[in-house]
Amino acid sequence: MMSNLFLKMVESNRLFWSDVNKKDDDNGCLLYEMFYSEPEMIYGISKTALTIAKQKSLKPICITGLRGKKERFSLINSMNDTVVGDLFSFFKSSAISVVPILKTMISIRNKKDLLNLEIDGYKVGHHIYDAILKALYIPEINKMTLPVRKILLLEICYFYFFKKIIENEKVKVIVLGDNVYRCGLLFELARHNNIECITPINLNGFSMCRYIDKGDFENHDRKPDMAVLKSLDNNFIDNYLESYFSKRFGASLEHHDVLKAFSNDKTVYNKLDIIKQYGLNKDLPIVVVMSHIFCDAPHSYPGMIYDDYKHWLVNTIKNLKKNKKVNFLIKEHPSADLYNEKGVINKILKDLDCEHLLLKEDVHNLTILNYFDVVVTCGGTIGQEFAYKGKPVVLAAQPPYSGFGFTVEPGSKDLYEELMRTGIESLELLGKNQKEMVNKVLYHDFVLLDSYSDDLELGGERFYIGREFDYDRFSKKIIDYNKVPIDNQIMYKKLENYILSDKKHLLREEEV
Repeated sequence: MMSNLFLKMVESNRLFWSDVNKKDDDNGCLLYEMFYSEPEMIYGISKTALTIAKQKSLKPICITGLRGKKERFSLINSMNDTVVGDLFSFFKSSAISVVPILKTMISIRNKKDLLNLEIDGYKVGHHIYDAILKALYIPEINKMTLPVRKILLLEICYFYFFKKIIENEKVKVIVLGDNVYRCGLLFELARHNNIECITPINLNGFSMCRYIDKGDFENHDRKPDMAVLKSLDNNFIDNYLESYFSKRFGASLEHHDVLKAFSNDKTVYNKLDIIKQYGLNKDLPIVVVMSHIFCDAPHSYPGMIYDDYKHWLVNTIKNLKKNKKVNFLIKEHPSADLYNEKGVINKILKDLDCEHLLLKEDVHNLTILNYFDVVVTCGGTIGQEFAYKGKPVVLAAQPPYSGFGFTVEPGSKDLYEELMRTGIESLELLGKNQKEMVNKVLYHDFVLLDSYSDDLELGGERFYIGREFDYDRFSKKIIDYNKVPIDNQIMYKKLENYILSDKKHLLREEEV
């Protein structure tokens, strides 16, 4: 049931945005998606998209999902009355495209067919694969079961629905809260049709990336421009990062992964403790394989050389077991419980006869950073932290910190597995020039890409998974924001400076 305060906020929104939003499409349209249920996500991403639409003199069109509570639709519609995605229009689109939809469904017989799926030249298979993992909370797709095919059909129908909108409207810009899963389908449509795309909208850091040329779409959204890195002063950022990582490693930064990985409830073991606990050879280096959240968009990193995170983990371990010159251990992702994946890794390791090599939950990540020798990851944050310590990081994909000369990137499955079997034990510590580049890349990711402040008119506080959010305070904040013309708001001016610039990322300018 909607509270009186919520209803008051919705009405305030309706009056405010009816004056802001452009009604005609003479200059074209800005398309944005709204597949979220959390009010803070709906408000923040909608407001960002609508602000950009005003600045570019474009008519905003919102695509929303089929399901949700009445409150969700009320909030979405209060900010823009041009909303598409209702049941009738969705099923009408699906009926019109029923023949190609059925042909596509019939063509997908197995995992390989799905991953390689192209529809009319659009490479959408990996986005749909990831969407199925997320929807079903599964680590991989082995068989095309009925639940898998249901999600597959839904996502294919959405693709044709999105495609029809692009064909029928004069879309000049697409704004996406994310560029994976279902949003990845819109991302591919933007890529293929040379439409400017601004994504993802990270409300906690108030950061985003702009894709204009086709080449832009090949890189991860957080990958820094070399020109920006060259402009940074090493002495300044070295001192800044020393303070930053002191807070990070002390769990003084509010982020669910950081708080779990560096929790004060965990123990920093020394190397001898680890060797004794896990029966390791004291004369061999320790390699740690840092597991990912299995259902968390394994294809979000470009250049992923495996089908998914489980496929990567299993093959990494199989090949490391053949290397007699290293010790190796495995670490479960600190936020596995938030994704309903607690214990999933135990079964995987049990099948590989190495469950005994799984680090216990009480192991503090500083144990890994201080006493282990090599990290293996697809692109996790641990790779950045390990590189900061001057140690070698092996990647199985191309995360934003890849390609700068301080990570080991085999580039193919064969070369990667060969490295696991022989060679990983000989990787050297980073040199002076490599460490300087590490600091620049990390400063860009952890500092420059966080331009958030509570003064931004987005709700007055950051939103984190697993943390309570004060929705009454949030509604009151929005009512207050709506008393100030949009052009006079801080976030409007911040976005205006970004949109008028040629910058790829929205950065914390005062720190550049």
